[in-house]
Amino acid sequence: MGVIYIFFMNGKELLEGLKKIPIDNIGIIITDIEMPELDGIKLLKKLQEQEIYKNIPKIVNTNMSNKSIIDESKKYGAIEVVKKLDLNLPIVLSYQ
Repeated sequence: MGVIYIFFMNGKELLEGLKKIPIDNIGIIITDIEMPELDGIKLLKKLQEQEIYKNIPKIVNTNMSNKSIIDESKKYGAIEVVKKLDLNLPIVLSYQ
């Protein structure tokens, strides 16, 4: 499909990796909630604090999609929270 993506093992690696990518090449950020070193909620908070990343669409893909997680994710900029096991939802991809 021509989608270019970069995979990071945790939120800390993602934050460091973003510094090396031109902002115009970042179409979307997809994150989990449970990650070592920097979890998804803390990652979303840090992205919201940085003006350059604030308007990049962010999706949370997690098995922890209770109301509290959904509300907190959206509070910090997630446009959607998708359950990992919800096979009925469409796949969302973004590329430049």
